[in-house]
Formats: sequence, C-alpha cells, structure tokens
Amino acid sequence: FFFSRQRHHHDNGVCLKNIGDCLSFRDLIHYQFSLSVVILYHDRQIHHCDLETMNNLIRGFQKSRLIAHRPNTQISLNLPTRTLSTTSAPPSLQETRGPSALEKANLPLLTPGHAIGILQSHGSAANNKNLLRRSDFVALCQSSRPGKTKDAKVIATALREFKRCNNFILHEEGARAAVEGMMRSMIPNYKVVFGKLRLEGCAFVLERILERETGLYFSVGVDVVDGVLEEVKKGINELVERGVDVRVFGNGSVETGDGEEAGGKEGDEVDLSDEQQLVKKSMELAQGVTKLLIERRSLPENNMKKRARRAYKKLIQVNDGPAMSTLALASEISIMVGGPDQARENVISPFEGAWWTKKWTSGVDQAIIDAIAEAEKKQEEERVTAGAAAAEAQAAAEEEAIQDVNTDANAGETEESTDNREESSHDEPKK
Repeated sequence: FFFSRQRHHHDNGVCLKNIGDCLSFRDLIHYQFSLSVVILYHDRQIHHCDLETMNNLIRGFQKSRLIAHRPNTQISLNLPTRTLSTTSAPPSLQETRGPSALEKANLPLLTPGHAIGILQSHGSAANNKNLLRRSDFVALCQSSRPGKTKDAKVIATALREFKRCNNFILHEEGARAAVEGMMRSMIPNYKVVFGKLRLEGCAFVLERILERETGLYFSVGVDVVDGVLEEVKKGINELVERGVDVRVFGNGSVETGDGEEAGGKEGDEVDLSDEQQLVKKSMELAQGVTKLLIERRSLPENNMKKRARRAYKKLIQVNDGPAMSTLALASEISIMVGGPDQARENVISPFEGAWWTKKWTSGVDQAIIDAIAEAEKKQEEERVTAGAAAAEAQAAAEEEAIQDVNTDANAGETEESTDNREESSHDEPKK
C-alpha cells in the first residue's frame, strides 16, 4: 500500500495520492484522517471509503495481527463485506530455496536409518551445525516401514538428538508424523494382530510422549493422542476376546489407587501374567498422558522463573488440553482394567481440579459420568453376588466340617464297644 502525506483538496474532502511514499499500518493508525480516504493498491484505486469504514478496516487489521505490511504478500480487501484474505505472492516474487540435505543425497531407498545419518552429518559441528528443515524430519518419519521396530527406535532417537544437539523445535506436523511413524513400525503387519503386540506398540509411543526429552509434549495434538488411545482400547478388547482376564484390579491381584485391594489385604503380593502386566502398564500410561495434557493446558510457564519460562515458550507449539473424546477413551480403558474407581480418581478428578476447566469448559460430559456410575453399580452388584456366594460356600464348608466331626465321633464309639466285647470274651475261659 502506497500513501502520500500530500493533501489534495476536493469537494468531497481529503484524498491521498499514490506518489511512492510507503506507510506502515502503524503509521496509518496514527495518521489523522478526515472526511474520506482513497486506498490505492498497485497503482489502482479499489475503493473510496469514509472515516467510519476506515476505522473498521483498521480494527480488522489489528484483530488479524496484520499491523505491518508483509513482504511478498498481497492483501486483498473487500470493504463492503469487511472481510480480509491473504494470497501467496506469485512464484516470481518468492525467494528461490536450495535443496535440502535429503534432496541433495537423492537416495534410491530412504529409510529412517539412512535419513538420520544424513541429517546428523548435515547438522554436525563440522558443518557449523546447520539447521534442519522440518520437511526433512517429516520425510524421515514417513519413511518408517510397517512392522520394523528398529525404525520406531530410530525416530525416537532422532527426536531426542535433534532437540538436544541442533536446537530443533518440533512442530505439530512433525509430531504427527513421528507418532504415526512409530505406531506403523511398532505394530506388526500380520493379517491378524493380537492384542499383546498392539499394546506393546502403544505403550512404546505413550512412553515417548511422556518423555520430555523427545519434545512431543510441546507439539503433539489431542487428535493424535486420541488415535493412540483408540489402539490401546482395541488391543485390550482383542485380549478379552482371547479369554485373558484384564481386570487386574478387580480380582484382588494388585492394589487400587487408595492403597487397598479389592479382594485381599494391603501389601499382598500376587503374581500377574505377562498380558496382565502389559494391560496394567497401558492403563497407567493412558492416565499419565491425560494428566500431562491437563498440565500443559494449565499454563505451567506462569509459575516458572524468567529463563525457564522463556525456554518453555520457545518450545511450546500446542497447548491444548484433553478433549472430551480423550477423557472418554481414558475412562473406558480405566474401567475395563481397574474399575470405575480408577477412572474417577485418575481421569475425572484431575480434569475437574484444574483451574481452567470451570472458566473455559462446561465440565465433563454427562455421558462419561453416566458410564462411570453404571460401572460402579455393576461392580457393586458383582461384589454383593460374590459376597453371597462366599457366605454360602463358607456355610457349606462349616456344615461339612460338622458332619465330619459327627462321623468321627460315631466311629470312635463303635470301636470302643467292639473292644469291650473282645475283652469280655477272653475273660470267660478263665472263670
């Protein structure tokens, strides 16, 4: 936009002519307009607006944060409808970009192992620690092969190393590609995938999200986390279909969240099978990721010191908290494995206890609360039924014990009478 401070008086007021003086929007805001303004765009008059329309236009620019003119960007205005839209500059105006490190390598077959070697060499101290392009990292993650667990480990190594050594800031697209690549490599590409292998892959990915060194905490989206939790739920259902008892808390094998066990005393040690240990670990990881999202949405940088807050704001890309779909999935997983108490204590209570839930949300969906209440009712019925069966079994055992005692007493009396007859028969010849 080119404006001139030279004023030309007309019958309809003051007009600005295009004579080459470039004013930023900041100067435009502080400039004193009167009566009317003519906006010239690329030596062409596009509209003749009054002062009120110009003020609305300035407010729109302030709201959309377009305070200064961006080079190589054309801003088109539709003043009658007061809408703003931006379009990219033509290719001739864009700066030519050189090929990236992976484009220079031009490998016939790209795998995460090859890609991380090239990027490590490109960003090494010998090459003045060149910055890594986001497109190269996305290509590294997208090159992971199905069923190759080594590729998932390479992606996790790249996340840690690039963040530590190259000041690589992971963006949302890169986080999505990393999670999808690790999931693709951790889950085997068999025709039939059983629940144990699926849960192992999900546990590996959830551990990388909880690990701050990977940087996924700062940039992973809620929809990506929901996708992983869906796979966890699917894996647990597959184990249930195969006859595995996934209720590791309901059968008294491990202690619940309050330190007491449902079917035994506190501190009892009961061995769990490999599948049950994996299910328990998956539930704890799902609850941990939900709490992590709640913490991220609670703006933890406000409680940090100046230097730590500056570093945190530099890394954070997404600060969304858990959605209702996330709470629903975490609650279902907790109910299936640990019962409704686990869902209420480790999923719902942390969400309701956050300071931002009452201000920015309408609370937990009623469907989630009803599901937990129904699970509690069902658990209480099972507990009553189990108690009645235990009491009946105990009564039957006591009755059987009494019968055994009576039988032993009758047998003792019979033996005593038999002995008396034998003694009397031996004494008769002596007389």
